[in-house]
Amino acid sequence: MATTVALKIKAALAAIETLRRSLNDIDEDFAELETSRTQLDDFKRELASAQELLATAKDTAVAEGAEHARQQALHAQEQERCRDETNRLQNELRALDRRVKETQAKNDNLLEGLRALKERIGVE
Repeated sequence: MATTVALKIKAALAAIETLRRSLNDIDEDFAELETSRTQLDDFKRELASAQELLATAKDTAVAEGAEHARQQALHAQEQERCRDETNRLQNELRALDRRVKETQAKNDNLLEGLRALKERIGVE
């Protein structure tokens, strides 16, 4: 009977050793799990930070896009105003050019008339 008890004790000790190893493995797994949870929390914080940065960048891009569109509209208005002013000035220039030509023709006509008159009266 002593052998049976000894065998039972040996079996119980072996089972305890197996349980101890299993508990050690569980402790290691738990430590790895805690490390993984810590890493996951770190990644979640990084993700939240990246999302904040992305939202800020998006807001900035939207605001800059709106400002760019406003500047383009102002530029288009200024171009249109300059085009209108250029056309007005070109029209004025054409009118002045016609007047200069008309005046030049009148002057030429007057000079020709004066020359003809000088010839007629004999003045040099």
